[in-house]
Amino acid sequence: MSLFSILSAKCPRCHESKLFSSTNPYKKGFEMNKTCSNCNLKYEKEPSFFYGAMYISYSLNIAFFVIFVVAYYVFFEDYISGGIYISGYVLLTIIFLPLIYRLSRSIWIHIFVDYEPEKRD
Repeated sequence: MSLFSILSAKCPRCHESKLFSSTNPYKKGFEMNKTCSNCNLKYEKEPSFFYGAMYISYSLNIAFFVIFVVAYYVFFEDYISGGIYISGYVLLTIIFLPLIYRLSRSIWIHIFVDYEPEKRD
């Protein structure tokens, strides 16, 4: 599993083609390519394959929440009320939703598909 391939949302088998049809996550950010244009890997192995990515997304959100809570108590507790801080966290979570969605799907497919350097162009 390549961290670069996961973060750049590239094909897990050849690391060449993009997983998503648009590079901008806020413009058609949820549309995923059906297959890799380089090695013809079918991204959705079976119906509802990416349901497991919800667990990855949940874990990422919990990690971000814990980071925000610790940061609040260490740095901001004396300056900002808790309700305003949590409201800011919720707003940031909504803003970053397409990024978290893409990252969780990328991590999920990279768990199940091995890198094969001979499939590169």
